[in-house]
Amino acid sequence: MRRPSAVPLILAAALAACASPSPEFFGVTPQRLDVEGTEIVVYHRGDRAQAIRMGFARPGEHGVIIDRMIVAIEQTTGCRVPPGQTDGDSGVLNARLAC
Repeated sequence: MRRPSAVPLILAAALAACASPSPEFFGVTPQRLDVEGTEIVVYHRGDRAQAIRMGFARPGEHGVIIDRMIVAIEQTTGCRVPPGQTDGDSGVLNARLAC
């Protein structure tokens, strides 16, 4: 009997540790920060930003994490994220900025 290969598990773990932005943000240097225990990577170009959560989110944390992602965007860009100017979820959040 063949033993299952560990390669798929290793690849999945490696990919989970990456933050790959949308094509709009290719070439932008990412900024990593921790907001209240949530590690977030932010990409910023012009009046748009994208935040990517690193790590796992437990059920019930998603709303709080989105708030943390907005804080991360505002801290790294120096711009405000107006209400209603976000799109996405607690994994990847896109925002239009007011600078």
